[in-house]
Amino acid sequence: MTMPRPRILTIDDTPANLQMLIAALAVDFDIQIATSGALGLTYAQQTRPDLILLDVMMSEMDGYEVCRRLKADHQLRDIPVIFLTALGDAQSESAGLALGAADYIAKPVNVATAQQRIRNLLEREAMRQTIQTQFSELKQATDLLQTARQRELEFGNAIQHTLLQGVIPKGIEGASVSNFSQPSQVVDGDFSDIRRLHTNSFDILVGDVMGKGVGAALIGAGVRSAYHQVLADLQVVKSFGTVLPTPAQIVNELHRVLTSRLVELSSFVTLALYRFDLESGTLTYVNAGHTHALLLCAAQGKVVPIAGENLPIGVLPDEVYAEVCVPIGQGDSLLIYSDGITEACNPGGEQFGQERLIGAFEAGRAAALVPFALLDSLQQTIKVFTGGAPALDDQTAIVVEWPSDVHPLTRAESVAEPRSLTMHRRAEAVARNFLTEASRNDRYLSAAEAQQVMYELRVHQIELEMQAEELHRTRIELDVDMVERKKLEDVLRESELRYRTVADFTSDWEYWILTDGSLRYVSPSCEQISGYTPTEFYAEPDLLSRIVYADDQVLYAKHRHDLSLPGGREVLDFRIMTKGGDIRWIAHVCQPVFDGEGKPTGVRASNRDNTDRKLMEEQVRQLAFYDPLTHLANRRLLNDRLSQTLLTSKRSAFYGALMFLDLDNFKPLNDHHGHSVGDLLLVEVATRLKACVREIDTVARFGGDEFVVLLDELALSHADSLSQAAVIAEKIRLALAAPYVLGLEQEGVDKGTLNHRCTASIGVTLLLHGEANQDDVLVRADAAMYQAKERGRNRVQFYENRAVAPVQIA
Repeated sequence: MTMPRPRILTIDDTPANLQMLIAALAVDFDIQIATSGALGLTYAQQTRPDLILLDVMMSEMDGYEVCRRLKADHQLRDIPVIFLTALGDAQSESAGLALGAADYIAKPVNVATAQQRIRNLLEREAMRQTIQTQFSELKQATDLLQTARQRELEFGNAIQHTLLQGVIPKGIEGASVSNFSQPSQVVDGDFSDIRRLHTNSFDILVGDVMGKGVGAALIGAGVRSAYHQVLADLQVVKSFGTVLPTPAQIVNELHRVLTSRLVELSSFVTLALYRFDLESGTLTYVNAGHTHALLLCAAQGKVVPIAGENLPIGVLPDEVYAEVCVPIGQGDSLLIYSDGITEACNPGGEQFGQERLIGAFEAGRAAALVPFALLDSLQQTIKVFTGGAPALDDQTAIVVEWPSDVHPLTRAESVAEPRSLTMHRRAEAVARNFLTEASRNDRYLSAAEAQQVMYELRVHQIELEMQAEELHRTRIELDVDMVERKKLEDVLRESELRYRTVADFTSDWEYWILTDGSLRYVSPSCEQISGYTPTEFYAEPDLLSRIVYADDQVLYAKHRHDLSLPGGREVLDFRIMTKGGDIRWIAHVCQPVFDGEGKPTGVRASNRDNTDRKLMEEQVRQLAFYDPLTHLANRRLLNDRLSQTLLTSKRSAFYGALMFLDLDNFKPLNDHHGHSVGDLLLVEVATRLKACVREIDTVARFGGDEFVVLLDELALSHADSLSQAAVIAEKIRLALAAPYVLGLEQEGVDKGTLNHRCTASIGVTLLLHGEANQDDVLVRADAAMYQAKERGRNRVQFYENRAVAPVQIA
């Protein structure tokens, strides 16, 4: 299949230029011509060419206006534009580049150079479009991935709020219980459950799953559901004639049920089960690797950590979990908390820690704060410590307080209570867990009450099975989401791989810098251009700025500062110092990168080695404005400087002066010794002239052996200006009259030296505050020079016919 040839629209109102371009480019490109700017805009809208060649100087609408309208059109703004111009000044080129032009081709057009520049630009545009398409695909994939992650987060938060955190049951007598759970910015596996056994007895289960994300939340919900199931199974077995299952029995059964599955999932769970019996005045607990609770003993007036020695569930299959029993008294308080509280960090990275937590706990109890107020005070203390930074882990806390007016029944009864009575009372506790308003005086279960207990337990078991089924469906949906997310991640990686593949093989130095200053990508071409490898740039991202040439540092810094607006784009030429110590010119283009919410994420940039072009531009400038033999200003540059001096003189009221010099008897030197010797004399004359004037003055070769010196800003008065001009003219006359030593050679062979004397006739005229134009000034100086020749040569003659007597040469 034959690929279509690139279409080039040429806009030029000069037929000769169009014919030349068609003949030069028709072999490789499809050429469309437009003889005016308006017609070119119409053609561009109809056919949308791949590239536009645009003449700057056109009668009805110049190239700058055409380019401005192209870049204002949303559908045409990306078409690369190359200006064709005979203008050689840097200001004109800068104006075109500021409008968005991609390049300049100077007239007369060098066909080979123009063809290569067009090919290079088309290749770069094709690459830009490819990269733009890939970034569009990358953006779509990123948006889909973000949506999936947001859905995962919402799903995880739903699990946290509905399946992980227990609520304080009603009907607990003799204790005040309050809790809070502050979720982190991600999904964590903290869970809790508070279950009333009877009015003066209840259990609190707290736990944390290793890891984060929906998977951790699902495991936490599964552990909580398994706790409900285990508690129901043990209660059914032990409700008749046996004691209520102990915390150790419950945790060991959870360990048996969960460990194999947790090993399969490569996870483990820390948990602690606390049983509060206010009648017996005891706290019985099992700690399986969870954070130690803090018990504040009112009698001792201090906080005591209560610890356990067991490992988390899911670590060792043969672990046996033991329980610990401690007494509780009037006014005692227990604080149960997750490690998200003690591991909360301030801006300096310091953790909140257990000591600060104990201090906040003691201060709250000393202020007689109720549990709810104490937890609120603790949250405020953590918030002040962290500076309000988002929590990195869930923060869960539960406070249980025994009021001072509670009198546990067991402490008032005989210690030698019959075992049968104790067993019956424990059985009653099981019934009261489900029959909410049972009488406290009914110490024994009737057959009907036992049947009711069985019925309630079965209903509860069915509810747990329904919750397990819902969790199973949720996990299936999550697995589907994970598969979709995996596909999106694969698309994202593939798109980024395509971008890197294209960038790796381009000759331009591409890089992507993030907002924190780190580099996400640097193309291998950086080494060819700068001498530094990608590894060196990754290790020192500020190397990008350090290698900028000292004189261009301010310009480069301002350029980076201005890239703050969405869609901003700026082109900059600056120099760098390579690793080898060379200075190279860089054509730099960069574009800010924003995420889906419009927030800046970094800058993508492209650096092209522009050194050869800059050298060529300097050569063209030298040819256009300077004499190739003496490197003095030529007539074109002289006319420009003379025009500026006349305008400046008119504004500032300072006089200037123009000197016209002609070498005396220069022709005999050329005739006797050849033009090469004459050229040596002209070069030496140029050197002596530049040494006689200031940097602000201009020395030009007018042609042959004629030179012009332009003096700027002499004085405000006519007399002072006349005197200063006379002094400088006489200085020049004497310098040129000094002997010359010229080297002679023939066909590369040294033929010795020639001692030569040469004088000059100098005509001078003052610039009178804009009273004369350029041609008049040159005519006056030329006339004064001829008067000097007529009066004997080797002299200075002012146009006012007041000659300055020449100094005799010894």
